[in-house]
Amino acid sequence: MRLNWQAHDTKKLHLVATAPYEYDVNDPNYVMFLTEEDMKEVWEWCAINNCGTRTSFDTFKFRTKKQITMFLLRWA
Repeated sequence: MRLNWQAHDTKKLHLVATAPYEYDVNDPNYVMFLTEEDMKEVWEWCAINNCGTRTSFDTFKFRTKKQITMFLLRWA
């Protein structure tokens, strides 16, 4: 599974999961929805690295621009 940030109408960015080993990720109509299990890996990484706080299912809050950069570098 891959997690990618994509632009959205109502939000600046949101996470989209894709499974490149099963589907054609070049198909612009393909989107796989995230599950709680998918988000658990992101949340655990944030906790281990003291980088942001999870505020809802797919929303994280950061204290500094450095934390945002670290997060985006890891999960881009």
